[in-house]
Order: sequence, then structure tokens, then C-alpha cells
Amino acid sequence: PIELPKDVFSKINWCNLNFGETSDRARKDMIEHWISVVYGPPLPTISVDASGNLAGDIDWSVFDKNLDRTPSHFTLLWSSPPPCKWPGGTAPSEDSPEFAAGFKTGLASLASHLASKGFGYRQWAFYPIDEPWNTGFTSIPHLKRFCRRVKDSDPNAQVYADPAGLVRVEYLEEFKGLIDIWQPEMNLLKRDPALLEWFHKNAKRLWAYEAPGPAKDLLPLGHYRAFAWFAIKFGLEGDGYWCYRGDENWYSTSETDYSSIYPSGDRIVASRRWEADRDGVEDYCAVHVLRREIEKARA
Repeated sequence: PIELPKDVFSKINWCNLNFGETSDRARKDMIEHWISVVYGPPLPTISVDASGNLAGDIDWSVFDKNLDRTPSHFTLLWSSPPPCKWPGGTAPSEDSPEFAAGFKTGLASLASHLASKGFGYRQWAFYPIDEPWNTGFTSIPHLKRFCRRVKDSDPNAQVYADPAGLVRVEYLEEFKGLIDIWQPEMNLLKRDPALLEWFHKNAKRLWAYEAPGPAKDLLPLGHYRAFAWFAIKFGLEGDGYWCYRGDENWYSTSETDYSSIYPSGDRIVASRRWEADRDGVEDYCAVHVLRREIEKARA
């Protein structure tokens, strides 16, 4: 008899646990299939004064109601800190010291509240841009400004990125110390050993992802179960793919459908792909346990 550890593999399928979007049945299904990285609960708006300092209590009630559905080992992602409500309803320009102060106030409020709920810095991050470098360099200046703003506000706060497309080691150098959780496209790591080496040296947490389609045509064993095997091969701590729940398409369609399940109202019907994916993650966790026991035996 053995119990596989729940906190050694991070799995993301771009979903959330929020009331109104995720039923109790879907939440149970996600957890049973090892999802452990989700979008965080909707953030409350915070009131600040003209200088960007906190001006009033923050209502965390709705946030906490959703957070209570989140297991303690999960990692949460937000696009930015809580939005600020400024006097007069007009925010200062983003390059002003007042805006920076408001950003810092929101970040500090979120970090403090999450800590009080048992979620330390390692378990949450900001996810400002999806697939940077996938459109060349158009989003990179914005990403760098955001990263610097986060680190200037709180060096312990994490930033997440899922690079795809035009990714080279020389393009990543400027983000040393600015991005903490890296989840590059798996095919990048297969093609470029230098990229894998760079990520291992510079990532606090290293995962990989893919978003190939049509998802229903990919092999349950050859692709979905084997995906976690690549995580073992490349020394990654997690993986994921788009997505958990898509349209209610029970049959093949002319549109690309990425859903791992077949939803119908409150019902959740797993695909063979979804079950094979679970087997792959369990393979990963079993290998982790085996390696741990080997270390104990050698000691």
C-alpha cells in the first residue's frame, strides 16, 4: 500500500475553482485528476488615497468564499494585484509614483491576506501575458515593465510566464531574476537543449505545457500519458495543456476543441485522454517516491 504525494507535481489545465463557474462535481474531478494550479478567486477592489495608500477596509468575503474551495497545496495565478479605486474615479498615469504606490499597496494587501490563509509566496504568482514571444517581441516591453514593477514592490512576489514561439536563450537573459515560474512550450525543450539548461539554472519552478489540436485526435497513451514522462525526462516539476473544460462537443466538429472532458450541465464525463493524463501524473509521483526510497536505502 502506498499513498502518492500530492505536492510534488504541479498541473495546470487553465481553469478555476470559483463558485458560479465550477460545480462541486467539476471541482472534485479536477482534484482527482491532479490539477493543482488554477486561476485565483476574483480580487476585490481596494480604496486608496491620492498618494496610493490604503484608504479603508478591504472586503475579502467573496474572495475568501472561493479561496476556501482551494486545497492548501495549490498554486494560484492572477493577472495583476487587486485593482485600485482612486479618489474622483480617475487613476493616475502608469508612469507616475502614485500609480506605483497604489500597485504596491494592492500587492502588499494580497500577500498579507494570502499569508493569513496559509498561502505563502511560493503558492501564488502573477500571470500578466499569455505566451510571450509568440507574436515576436510586441508584448515583451510590457512584460518587462510589469515584472520590474512587481519586484520593486515586493521582491518575494512571483511572476509566471509560459513562453512559446520565438524563444531563444539570448532573448531570455533580460528576465533573469524577474520571472520565477517558467512554463515553456514542451516542444521548445525537445528541440533546444540550451533552453532546457537555461531554465534549470534560472527558474525557481520549472514546468512545461502544450496546446496542440485537435486535442481529440491525440493518442491517450502516446501523447497524454507520455506527457508526464517527458516531465520526468527533462527534470520538470509539472506540466499542463489547454484545457480542462471547453464547449459541450460530444462529437467531432469543424472547430478545434481542446476540452479534456465532456461536460453536460452539472455532469462531468471523462475522456480516455483525461484518464490517461491522470495515469501519467501518477507515474511521475510513483517515480518520485521510488527515487526517495532509493536515497533512503543508499543512506
